[in-house]
Amino acid sequence: MPETRITNDVMALKDVREASWSEEEGYDAPFGTFTWKHWMESQARINQCFSRFVRAIEEKRATQALMIGLEVQEIATQMLLEAYSLSVNLPQEIDR
Repeated sequence: MPETRITNDVMALKDVREASWSEEEGYDAPFGTFTWKHWMESQARINQCFSRFVRAIEEKRATQALMIGLEVQEIATQMLLEAYSLSVNLPQEIDR
C-alpha cells in the first residue's frame, strides 16, 4: 500500500507574492498585481491603441478597429483586477 503524506505547510500571501514576482519593485511599489515594468508598458500600449484606433476608423477598417478595441478592453480588465486586489483587503468605503 502506498504511503500517504499530508502536509500542513501554509504560505502567507506575502511569501506567495515574493515567490511569484522576481522583478524588482522598487522601494514604494503601490501595485498588488502589476509590476512597474508592466504598468509602464500598459501606459505606452494604451496610447498606441488610441492612435491605431483613430487611424483604423479614418481608413474604414472595421475589423482592425474591433481588434484594437479588444486590446484596450484587455488593458482595462487588468486595471480592474488591480483595483479588485486592492479592495479585497480594505474596509468598505462609505459614500458621503
